[in-house]
Amino acid sequence: PLDWWRRLCLLTDRIAVCGDLPPDDEDAAIQLRAWQDAGITAIVDVREEWSDEDRVAGFAPGLRYVWLGTHDDGGEQDDAWFRNGVDSVLDLLDADPAARVVIHCH
Repeated sequence: PLDWWRRLCLLTDRIAVCGDLPPDDEDAAIQLRAWQDAGITAIVDVREEWSDEDRVAGFAPGLRYVWLGTHDDGGEQDDAWFRNGVDSVLDLLDADPAARVVIHCH
């Protein structure tokens, strides 16, 4: 079973938020399958300290992956970071009417 912070929380029918992938590769593969079973087609990862691009490519090559890392220390993000994030999500949704995106941090 997935930890509570690693369960999808749907914000809309096409956008979800969630915690990151587990550090263990087997558990990460299980979580990626669960996301795909829920219809997720793309991941937007906003953690500065880590990228799962290689893991996603290896365990779930059908998922698109976008890394928009930023700090998570209570500081301020540059406006350009927010614009890039919104644009990335909109591009993913516009490119495929059936797309469902999960956005996650740690």
